[in-house]
Amino acid sequence: MNKQHLTIGAVILAAGLGQRIGTPKWKLPIGDTSFLKRLVQILKQTNVDPIYAVVRPSSIPPTSVCHTVINHHYEEGPLSSMALGIRAISKADGILLIPVDHPCIQPRTINALKTAFLKHPNCVIRPCYKQKIGHPILLPYVLAQHVPEQDREGGLNRWLKENGALFHDVETHDLGILKNINTTLDLKQIEG
Repeated sequence: MNKQHLTIGAVILAAGLGQRIGTPKWKLPIGDTSFLKRLVQILKQTNVDPIYAVVRPSSIPPTSVCHTVINHHYEEGPLSSMALGIRAISKADGILLIPVDHPCIQPRTINALKTAFLKHPNCVIRPCYKQKIGHPILLPYVLAQHVPEQDREGGLNRWLKENGALFHDVETHDLGILKNINTTLDLKQIEG
């Protein structure tokens, strides 16, 4: 890995149904934009490229926002979306996995994860707020490309542990890493 030029791609997980909130979460408003557009803006601001959003066939964002990958089997769970998005990125040193329902992440957090990845390129880099692990996580590409397509009990975290992944946690002052927007009440809390 060339420390002068670190290539980090991102996969925004946006194929969920948004049943509890009544609409695909990527469309939800935050300020004068959508969740998806906000995350793309943050990623571009922190020089993350390429950026892919994994969506379901019935809910595709405009192609001007970012690259998209359509998950025709989104009902199989989030690992299927992760695997599709990762495989769409042909070359990178690391892959950020970001659920679209975490639009309050701060750019400084992405930069802190990238800095930690430079020092620990073989580790899964996770942000923490008051010792609680949040999102996004940054995986070495050599590990990420093996994420399975089939969902399993315990999800990605269990798969990483079963495959001997090393973890490095980065303490942040970013409560946004824990803010998962699932309901209209959650949405009102970030609006107010």
